[in-house]
Amino acid sequence: MIRFILALMIGAMCALPVGADNGQETGANIPEARSEVRQENWDRWKSLSPERKQALRDRYRTWKSLPPEQKRRLRREFTRFRKLPPEQRQRLRRKHEQFLKLSPRERRNLRQRHEKWKRLPTEKRRKIMKNYQKFRKLTPEQRKRWLKRYQNWKKLTPAKKQQIKKNIKRRLKNRR
Repeated sequence: MIRFILALMIGAMCALPVGADNGQETGANIPEARSEVRQENWDRWKSLSPERKQALRDRYRTWKSLPPEQKRRLRREFTRFRKLPPEQRQRLRRKHEQFLKLSPRERRNLRQRHEKWKRLPTEKRRKIMKNYQKFRKLTPEQRKRWLKRYQNWKKLTPAKKQQIKKNIKRRLKNRR
């Protein structure tokens, strides 16, 4: 999610015309040789509200302060984002909006969980994703039953869980 936010920052920075980072409002520092795209960006810049301009300037300063390796990584992420089909980009934008609506505590919690996820071994992540896909295929009623069973499972002591696992293994062995 953080990568997505920073990728959006890159996009905003790519739209900034020359001179936008220092608050200059004149087009005098845009050389005549600039392409039409630059002129369109400048026109867009001039049409922004002062608050939006300031927000973009702040993001631009943040961008300028990033280490080169992080900038390269973010450029790659932004390029990847731009290559996504429009519906996937829209989905990511919605997710980003949801993220922005979270409280700082919820964001921190989400970041921590994401870091924990990234540290998991690849095989473990694949297994989790496979199980998640199975869960998504369940009907709402089946999901409800599964979640209720899961809540009951969480309440069990480790010894009781171990006993249940042994019983299940024995039953499966007897079926073969």
